[in-house]
Amino acid sequence: MKSTHSHHLGKSRQHSIRHYSIFFALCFLLILTTAGPHAYGQTGVPRISPTPTSFNFGKVGIGATPEGSITLRNTGTSDLAISTIAITGLHPSEFSHTSECTTIPAGGSCTMTVTFSPALPFDSKSAAVSISSNDPKKPIVNVKLLGKASPPKISASPRSLNFGLIEVGSTSLSRTVTVSNTGVSDLEISDISVTGLNADEFNLADDCTTIPAGSSCFITGTFAPTLLSGKKSAIVSITSNDPKKPIVNVKLSGTGNAPPCTYSLSPSSQQFDASGGAESVSVTAADGCSWTAKSNASWITITSGSSGNGNGSVTYTVAASTGNSQRTGTMTIAGRTFNVTQLENGSEWPSEGIVFVSDRDGWNGIWVMNTDGSNPRRLSSVAKDFYGDNYPSSSPDGSKIVFTRDGTGIVVIDNSGEEIVKNYDYGDGPWFTTWSYNGTIYFTRYNNDLPGAKEYIYAVNEDGTGEVQVSPQYNSSSDASDRDPSISPDGTALIFSTNREGTVGIAKMIIGSGSVVYLTDVTGLGSATISPAEQPSWSPDGSRIAFAAYPGYPDWSRKEQIYVMNADGSGKVPLTDETLTHCRYPSWSPDGSKIVFQKVYPGFSGETEIWIMNADGTGAEALTDRNVTNYDAYPCFIKKPR
Repeated sequence: MKSTHSHHLGKSRQHSIRHYSIFFALCFLLILTTAGPHAYGQTGVPRISPTPTSFNFGKVGIGATPEGSITLRNTGTSDLAISTIAITGLHPSEFSHTSECTTIPAGGSCTMTVTFSPALPFDSKSAAVSISSNDPKKPIVNVKLLGKASPPKISASPRSLNFGLIEVGSTSLSRTVTVSNTGVSDLEISDISVTGLNADEFNLADDCTTIPAGSSCFITGTFAPTLLSGKKSAIVSITSNDPKKPIVNVKLSGTGNAPPCTYSLSPSSQQFDASGGAESVSVTAADGCSWTAKSNASWITITSGSSGNGNGSVTYTVAASTGNSQRTGTMTIAGRTFNVTQLENGSEWPSEGIVFVSDRDGWNGIWVMNTDGSNPRRLSSVAKDFYGDNYPSSSPDGSKIVFTRDGTGIVVIDNSGEEIVKNYDYGDGPWFTTWSYNGTIYFTRYNNDLPGAKEYIYAVNEDGTGEVQVSPQYNSSSDASDRDPSISPDGTALIFSTNREGTVGIAKMIIGSGSVVYLTDVTGLGSATISPAEQPSWSPDGSRIAFAAYPGYPDWSRKEQIYVMNADGSGKVPLTDETLTHCRYPSWSPDGSKIVFQKVYPGFSGETEIWIMNADGTGAEALTDRNVTNYDAYPCFIKKPR
């Protein structure tokens, strides 16, 4: 029998062993918990975590390069080593990345950049960023990349332009079409053209090439109907890179309205001498405008062009006159009256008249009129082969007129209009004629054979013989000119305009002396100097000289005026004071009571009129009307025998 003590001692030992076992187990667990896996040769694990896992760039235009960010985190317990980053998927060439991510410590992060560079075609694009690392569970992770290459979108407003009713031959006001890009990519306009039945009657201008998103350009159009009237139409086709609407059309329309027919005749009238002749009249009219021509006088016969449409001509003849009075007949051409005047047989110009140059019948010619401007008629023949007739002067007895033709010759005609002298041996020139009381004709012409001055005053007999140089030789390197000769009534002295001293002035010379005296100030020009001075004309009694000059040199804004001065150059007095026109080429009446002169309206090549005034400048009145005849010039009185 076991004792009770021994029984209790065995139980106590068992309890102690159990307690120690539990204690040692707890200690081992504590050591494991606090020391971690490294305490017994174990290593940590990296874990990769990208954010976001998908990136959408949205709608992007061609040429744009938006960027985005992807963050790589290491949620593991050891370094995360990034070995490669690559773009894969359907459209890898349109996505790219930049990154400095190589090693990411545990708990650390790194940011990389991704870029979308969309290319054609316009469509949705996708790819992925493939990231390789040492994460044992996720050695490769992919981040989705999405985006859309979004196209341009064309919009044209308005889609039709109606220019309304426009007169044929005129042009409408401009109208505008606005072309807008409501898309995302640039809108490229490759062509803008007009097609349709009447495309050539619509004109366009534009500034459309490349239109950025949200911007616009403009097409400006006009309508210019031609020829036939009526409704006209065309189409503007705008070609672009909009994939849905590569061509957008805008309708163009308008109505051409035929203008009322207007007609003009050239010349507006015609004069014939007693022998008659043949001439023609030009009719100017728009296409579609018809007209007729008929004669209202038995001695005027239409030989061709009795009807027409648009531009045309009427040819007619005038029979010779055997009567002793001037006659006037008419033709009705295109509803307008065309006057034909025929001088009487053996007609003479008036004993008191004014000779002048006019182009009123289409060609520069010598004309004569009464001193009140009435009864104008042509004296010289219609020389259509020449530039024109100019610079007339009356013979001492008033029975002949001398003038220059075409800048190459001198012509003398009698009062019947017959050309009795023609001399064309003067080369370059002559011009500016005058006829002295002793029968000598003076004029200006070039002489290129002499040194220095190029223009001199010459004298010649009435029959064209005996030519001599009158103004003295001027030996200078400058091209001085002697012009506008006028002879004293006694034939002993010559006045003329010259620029021998640099500025044009009036000079006086005793014939044969070779000595020149200046009557106007051509040196030391001051603000009050009347210069340049030109176109002198001697009064019939030889006591005064009329001339033209600028009153405010060097202020060229002031107009040329008519002056008079004494024969010695003293007592200069202005006779005109015009602010809008130049006054030029004065000429005395035979009794010295009147001066006839020429007015030139703005610009020396502008319209001209002939005026007359009293010798003291009062009572000025027009003899011709520039609104009727464009060019009337170089007037001079017909002289009276002494």
